[in-house]
Amino acid sequence: MKSPHFYYTALSAIIIAQYSYFYNLMLYMIMIREKERLLAILNEVVPFVGTWRYYMSLIFSKYHGFDREYLIYDINKNKKHFNVTMIKTLYRGNLGLGTNGIIVGPYMKENKIHFTVYNQNGVLLENNPIEKAIFFQYLKDNGYLESKEMKLKNNYISEHLTNIKEVGNMVTISMGTLSFNSKDIGMTTIAGDMINIPLYFGGREYWSTCISTERPHCVIPLQEVSSDKIREIGKYSSRTTYFSKDMMFEIVKVLDKKNIQVEIYEQGTGYIAASVDAAVAVASVVYKLGMVDKNLTVHMTGGKLNVNINKDMEVDVTSKITSTGSVYMLDEYIDEKLAMTC
Repeated sequence: MKSPHFYYTALSAIIIAQYSYFYNLMLYMIMIREKERLLAILNEVVPFVGTWRYYMSLIFSKYHGFDREYLIYDINKNKKHFNVTMIKTLYRGNLGLGTNGIIVGPYMKENKIHFTVYNQNGVLLENNPIEKAIFFQYLKDNGYLESKEMKLKNNYISEHLTNIKEVGNMVTISMGTLSFNSKDIGMTTIAGDMINIPLYFGGREYWSTCISTERPHCVIPLQEVSSDKIREIGKYSSRTTYFSKDMMFEIVKVLDKKNIQVEIYEQGTGYIAASVDAAVAVASVVYKLGMVDKNLTVHMTGGKLNVNINKDMEVDVTSKITSTGSVYMLDEYIDEKLAMTC
């Protein structure tokens, strides 16, 4: 039995939220803290507006996997049309969203499920395998898909055999075939494959292997690795003329045939605690050099990743994809923020 005080508090918050930006934020916080109880009674206390969704019309699901986190905006669960301006408003609102971007969908076209991905600045991105896998998990969790194996190709998902596999609560995706060729890497001074060659950073020689995945990498095996060491190499890397593209640099220590420890530095960004792309690159390099088995675990400061490599250098990665919660946002809050930025 709900107390009269709670009904009074909920109704008062809803009424005054219509007239004040401050109380709009207050209602937002009330809904987060008392979400379960409040949702159960909103239809009772405000029958004149229809449903509680009128006041919570922006609903985002938060998913994490492969060391990345995304908000998912389901166009079937939200009555407000999604637009790029909303993204910029969300991330300027200091709400602590802290994700890699927003996935919007599902759009149905010719019985196929489409989706789009935007970064925090509202820029439309090309869908990558990780975003497809995360959206795949969301679709399964929310009843859009019934079969356990789905095919992901380009920017759609259809019900066939797959390049994404699900075993228990783990998901495996294909990262494609990698290249050691200097043209793909952007090497300006050496032709051919960039395998175990001497490069100099800060006047010191490092035997390095360069590889291209989503972006070019320079991988250096060492006896000992640390964040300080990769920062040192990264600092000197900006002064070299080896590469025509911004690089990611990794140092790696082989712990045993199935485990490696990695530290990462990205030009233009700095030290990185974890990266799927870096993990794939380093695992492929040490496998190519004959230092590890084809199935191995990459240990990074920010997490670990299971990587499988075949003889043709095709790489699969495996991770658990989980829902980490939901974000409920009043559309009135978004409208207020939009008005303030106009």
